Formats: sequence, structure tokens, C-alpha cells
Amino acid sequence: MKDNSTAKLLSLSEAAKELNVGRDTLNNLIKNGKIGFIILGLRKKIAQAELLRYIESETLHLVPDLTTTVTESIEYSNNVSLSFNSIDYFNELTGRG
Repeated sequence: MKDNSTAKLLSLSEAAKELNVGRDTLNNLIKNGKIGFIILGLRKKIAQAELLRYIESETLHLVPDLTTTVTESIEYSNNVSLSFNSIDYFNELTGRG
């Protein structure tokens, strides 16, 4: 998306194209309150800044937080559970442990 200093309003077709989704998907995002819009006359418009806000809010960052210890348990059908410490596992994988 281009960075404009002025607020740019997009049609639903333009907004869908910017997000690389179909109109039905965009309408579902609007219906579910994930993307805001305004009404000008009889048409819905979406501010380009709103699309940027949505993208930022939905972006996942899969970086492990090494400041906390997370213990996970996996229970199998025979009631045997396996627990591991994610920090210890990371250290073992990276040769730090």
C-alpha cells in the first residue's frame, strides 16, 4: 500500500484488492467488526488507514518470549502425559543447555 499523508477512502472493491481478498471476505470482516467503514451517500468507503490498522492488529509475531517459562502438557489416549519446559527445549535445540 502506498503511504499518503492525506486520508484516502477506498471503495469496497479497491479495499478488497489492497488486502488481496474477495469482496465476500471483506464484507465478512466488516460484518464481524474487524474493519470499520463510513457511508458516503449510498456507498460504503474504507479509509486506507483502517486497512493498515487491521493488518497490524492481525499480524502474528511468532518469536518465543524467552523471559518466561512455559510448561506444556500433552495427554495421550492411554492417560500418559508428557511435559516439557519450552526454555529447556530451546536451549537443547540451540546447544545452549
